[in-house]
Amino acid sequence: METTKKLIRKQSLGKLYTKLSESSKIYAPVVAADKQVEYKYNPDFSEVTFDHIQSTLSVKNVVFPKVENVLFYDNEKTESTLTDVDLNKIPEVVLWGAHPCDTAAYDVLRSIFCWDITDEFFAKRFEKLSVIGLACHQSDAYCFCTSVGLAPNSTKGSDILLSPLKSGDYLAEILTEKGSTIVAASPELFEQFANEEINVTEVKQKFNHEQVTAKLAGAFEHPFWVANSLRCVGCGACAYVCPTCACFDIQDETKGKLGRRYRSWDS
Repeated sequence: METTKKLIRKQSLGKLYTKLSESSKIYAPVVAADKQVEYKYNPDFSEVTFDHIQSTLSVKNVVFPKVENVLFYDNEKTESTLTDVDLNKIPEVVLWGAHPCDTAAYDVLRSIFCWDITDEFFAKRFEKLSVIGLACHQSDAYCFCTSVGLAPNSTKGSDILLSPLKSGDYLAEILTEKGSTIVAASPELFEQFANEEINVTEVKQKFNHEQVTAKLAGAFEHPFWVANSLRCVGCGACAYVCPTCACFDIQDETKGKLGRRYRSWDS
């Protein structure tokens, strides 16, 4: 669909948040006690931060949970009874305030989970997800979005992208049908946009990802990988931090006659 631009006042964001929370769970960034930024389900709007550069963990958890039940079973003497997870009970979720470097990762995850045989767990969670992204008004020395084809205000992966304006209000770019549905439910919160200047940070390109890809293609067996793999202690942090890591392990857990099969992030 064609992108539509609207203005949403700073004071209207809380009203939109409240409206969305009436019908959906909201996954939004907050500043934890240790000053790290983490995403939580249904925090009070007063806790939600708009000043984060990056969260400690990625936001893929909403479509690919850290731990997810696959089925349940009941073992009797001669047979086992299997019970599938009811995917229709997966709730509507709004991801609020995620930056473009996180939202763009959903296309990568979808290309993995839905490229051949569709992963029904991922597909249902993605179907139930709406993304209100947030353009970056600040960055640090570790930001590299422009080096991988993105930008601080990239719309990729968002249904609505909020970009801060010099005035303190926000430009709302409505990008998908899901985004249009959100706007249609609260039309009084969105006004005509008059081409105000957006307040978006500048991230200089640090490398050319196409050149890097070309070099890696010829270095698959390079000794560098062996030397560095030996440093790995198996902590699993890479799976938690990387927004595109789709690796998982499957385990069975039994207590008495009852048990469950679940999958969990792996590295």
